Amino acid sequence: MKISLRPRRLRAAALGLAGLSLLAVTACGGGGNTAFHGLALAKPLTMPAGTFTDTAGQPYDLATEARGHLTLLYFGYTNCPDVCPTTMADLGAALRKVPASVARDVRVVFITSDPARDTPAVMRAWLAHFDSGLPVPFVGLTSSISAIDAYGQKLGVALEPPKKDKDGTIEVTHGAQVTAFSPQDGKAHLVWTPGGLTPEQYASDIELLMKQVPA
Repeated sequence: MKISLRPRRLRAAALGLAGLSLLAVTACGGGGNTAFHGLALAKPLTMPAGTFTDTAGQPYDLATEARGHLTLLYFGYTNCPDVCPTTMADLGAALRKVPASVARDVRVVFITSDPARDTPAVMRAWLAHFDSGLPVPFVGLTSSISAIDAYGQKLGVALEPPKKDKDGTIEVTHGAQVTAFSPQDGKAHLVWTPGGLTPEQYASDIELLMKQVPA
């Protein structure tokens, strides 16, 4: 059984953000102009309230747990053949490049878009491929597909329930941006679109986001 992602629709979801405007961003700091590599949202997003189930089977109040931390939120699924594992690997590599004091205050949160197959145990085993050795493990969250879809819509992330085609192909369509919620005000000012950044660029943005809100 093969898995399909419909790349064209993924790209539209990632870049369009369901109609939200994106801007290139440059922030001032350290006596000069320091550019973020991600894209700034013209209107910052407040993290919606929502309680999920984590990989230990415990309730996880996302807005509460994110408070005071740089929270990098991503929707995807463990059977994804390309975009999801690449994104998680790049974030893991980036967090190994920043000081441990910075990495300890970052939360990478993966919300499954395929809850029927992505059980807490499956997600934990999959995420372990990417967060090994980091001071804080990646967070895997699940809920009903309707609850996950409703939460994604509030953040401009396009999701569709998994579908099986006549040839047995399972299609899981999901927006693939990483939404970065600032530790200063708890709002998302910056997003990263898939395939556009190196781990070094992620690391640079992470360090900047710990210090300042994109202007």
